[in-house]
Amino acid sequence: MKKILLAVLLLTGVSAMQAQESKFYVGGTFGFTWSKMSNAGESKSGASVKVMPEVGYNLSDKWSLGVSLGYSHGYAAFGGIDFNDLKSIVNAVASTAADVAADDYAKLNSFRFAPYARYNFWQTGKLKFFLEGSLGYIHVGMNGGDGLEDRMDEDPVLNVVELNIRPGLSFDASKKITLTAKVGSLGFIHGKEKESGMTLNRFGFDVDTFNILLGMNYNF
Repeated sequence: MKKILLAVLLLTGVSAMQAQESKFYVGGTFGFTWSKMSNAGESKSGASVKVMPEVGYNLSDKWSLGVSLGYSHGYAAFGGIDFNDLKSIVNAVASTAADVAADDYAKLNSFRFAPYARYNFWQTGKLKFFLEGSLGYIHVGMNGGDGLEDRMDEDPVLNVVELNIRPGLSFDASKKITLTAKVGSLGFIHGKEKESGMTLNRFGFDVDTFNILLGMNYNF
């Protein structure tokens, strides 16, 4: 009898552990860009990288809580150029210039911390559609720019607070692997430069096929 009770307790404990473990997940997104610019027989090339790991916990079939961390060097982005959209042209030129920046240009290094809540509002089979709201902090540092050093006593540092809502979808490829895609954003950012006191406030809504974050989560 004791052996039977012990076996039942062990099975119950294992089942509870498996139920708890399946609620946790780790994952994130990664971006890499290599660029080359040529002019008058001279060329420069360079790369940038963006790494954004995340960890989360599934409260239920509908709600998840998590936190996203991030680091980027340069401006890791790739997409098409819409010649009817000045912003996309400027972004493409700016990201390429950041990749191939020489020593006399400022290079960007940024760190991001963003807790988030995710709500799965519709599911069909293994496919889920969700809304994700995040409140994040970003620290952006610029260094190596001779022109900036001539005008400022210290390298510029920008501290940013962001509030974002992103629609997205996830697909359970297996019990352990979930693929995710976040498309566009609706959000507000407030930034302040440390030395000069310059402030930046921006509100935007942007949903298009080039504004996509692809990721993968591993479920414990």
